Amino acid sequence: METDYVPPSPHARGTRDLGTGSRSLSPPSHRGDEVRTVYVSADGKPRRATMMVHRPFPGTLILIVCQAPGGRVNGRITRGDVLVRNRDLADRLRVPAAYTVYHDLHDALRAYGVHARDGYAAEAATLAELTQELLPEAIVRTLDMAGLPERQRACWERDLTRMADMLKGDRDEEKKTARQKLQRAAGLDDALGRHNPSAARARTMAATSRLRDRQERVPDLDAHCAKIAARLTIIGLRAVAMLRNLEAVVAAAQRHVRRAAEGKPADLPALARRLFHEAQHFASKAVSPYRRLFAHCVADLSRASAALGEGRLSVAAQRLDVLDRSLQLQRQRPALDEALALASRGARVGTHRVADVRAVQEKIESVRRFFAERPRIDDGFRRPVARDLDALLATASERIGRADVAGARECLAEAVRCL
Repeated sequence: METDYVPPSPHARGTRDLGTGSRSLSPPSHRGDEVRTVYVSADGKPRRATMMVHRPFPGTLILIVCQAPGGRVNGRITRGDVLVRNRDLADRLRVPAAYTVYHDLHDALRAYGVHARDGYAAEAATLAELTQELLPEAIVRTLDMAGLPERQRACWERDLTRMADMLKGDRDEEKKTARQKLQRAAGLDDALGRHNPSAARARTMAATSRLRDRQERVPDLDAHCAKIAARLTIIGLRAVAMLRNLEAVVAAAQRHVRRAAEGKPADLPALARRLFHEAQHFASKAVSPYRRLFAHCVADLSRASAALGEGRLSVAAQRLDVLDRSLQLQRQRPALDEALALASRGARVGTHRVADVRAVQEKIESVRRFFAERPRIDDGFRRPVARDLDALLATASERIGRADVAGARECLAEAVRCL
């Protein structure tokens, strides 16, 4: 008898949970799930919310929303959203723990893996320049400022003001205090309005001390962001692993259905049970941006399973074909996410490297070639996306070609949302 390999179900010896990575014969949707009341910030607005969450790792650094009251909390939080613990928000609200809400796992990954770490690298460079070069020199200059001419006083004030401006707009309390001290030291006057270089020196030294304290904290803050980014990456890889396993299951199922249609032996009841089991597995999981895709997988797997149970091979084949093309389309997501990360970095800092621009163009063109080679990739989809997606990528390519990184980023962000 002709046989065909079907990948073994991961549930046969216990499910490897998408969140924890551990295996258990118990239903995966109930491992690590709990009702929590947390302070969250969605779109910059802090609020208190009670919801069912999943802990993908030991501890509460990252939570995934399983169920929010009424489906949404104040219209902003829904199933699959990612909550990342935010110490600054907790300090401002004066609560033990608070979280930032991300509606897309990749948004969180860009925030912590790219933007935050770039920010800390830039901050470390600024602090090093201030504490090792500019401020020590300024402190030495105060020793010779008794009876200083007006022109030299103006030069001193300009230099201290420029150093203070290097800390402008920062919310960190140590840096805010240091900036205030530098602004006061710039005038060379004491609290009574007298010309007093000694008071200016004391304030400049106090500002330097504050900045050195902050400088010592930056490596720990950067490491904290790296830890969050690493865990977010693992969550994404687990979701992708589920999809890759499903690709193998679907391919094997298609072969079995074709064999049955040709009148060859095929265990259709067993295949129907396997597809139903996969549908249950995907129904128990939700993490953005895969929430919508997982829901489509559940629908297609369930319909294919029901059709096989009723002997309607053509319907089963149709649903498996739609699911197969949907998974092919989703394989383009990583290239778009990488292009968006590069464009976001360039738009944020206001500069762009030639290598980054070239990388963005290459990734855009690789996805466009995919569509050109598969003009009917989204036939039968509930929401066809190929035409809109290709148009957005064409515009992004044109904009990145003329160095409009911010414009390309907007198009890429919209393209990612299409998937």
